[in-house]
Amino acid sequence: MVYEADTLKEILRLNWSLTGLLSAEDTPAADGITRPIKFFARDQNDEKIETKALEVHKVSPLATTDENEFFTTESDEIKIRVLYKLIDAAKADWDLTESNVEDIEEEVERILATTFDPQTGIGVWFTKSLNWRDVDEINLPDQEPVLVRELTIRLTRIVSRNDETFDTFQRGIFFDVSESSNMDSAPGADKNYTEVFDVLDNEGFRPKELPVTSHPDGPGVQIFYAGSFGGNLTMTSKLTSSDIGSNSADINQIKNRQANGEYIEAVIVSTYTNNNSQVLTMTRYIHVIDVKIVQGMSNLLEWQITAKIIKPSTMVVS
Repeated sequence: MVYEADTLKEILRLNWSLTGLLSAEDTPAADGITRPIKFFARDQNDEKIETKALEVHKVSPLATTDENEFFTTESDEIKIRVLYKLIDAAKADWDLTESNVEDIEEEVERILATTFDPQTGIGVWFTKSLNWRDVDEINLPDQEPVLVRELTIRLTRIVSRNDETFDTFQRGIFFDVSESSNMDSAPGADKNYTEVFDVLDNEGFRPKELPVTSHPDGPGVQIFYAGSFGGNLTMTSKLTSSDIGSNSADINQIKNRQANGEYIEAVIVSTYTNNNSQVLTMTRYIHVIDVKIVQGMSNLLEWQITAKIIKPSTMVVS
């Protein structure tokens, strides 16, 4: 089994894009003199510290931090140390070194965003937290000052005890333009709603009661039968600039009455995955009747649509 620190070290090294003084170890500087950044999956306590280095440490194996009868919450913790030796203590060199260290920190975060990003669904992690610390080694005897910045990465995910259970954080929600109808300004392609975090719907055939004077199950028991179909959908999202536009799938347009005086017949598709690599596709057929904008001083701007479900939704597992 590959040690996870080795894996992350290679991800950093192979995706490194900085050049010149901050080149990766397999990209020698043009002058043939400048020392490149070295990458390690361990510390360097037993050897001469490189002038510029990245050390990746796996703090602990994957651990269960919370557990109940339905799912476990697992977490992983990794530390990355940036080491940059100061060769000349002159102020100009200090300033340049500090700037270079900041560039390295930004490059590490850029690469990590391509590997563990809850927003885009990269990796298997539900949340990611990053925390940098300044642990410079400035006044050690018989050693040049070394700027040391330590990044702690904590990754958390929810894992169902049943591999068939679908999760909600690796999902997609979009306006299906090919299936929607009655649009004055149809979008040129499906519209993805990337920031949706809450969806609630209910639908079914409304019960009808038939009063009777007697019933085999006893006095006062009524006879029920299925009435007309109905349902409601609410969907809540953080508001982005791409949600606003001139086509029928945009949030500021989707509620509007069309030229014929009718609602847009919108089709909203949601997809969810499980640990068996199965995909659940839910298709809802709706008339949007209300768009609410939610604003507060301690939150990001949100929108919420309220819609009538106009015919039974479908659910397909593939």
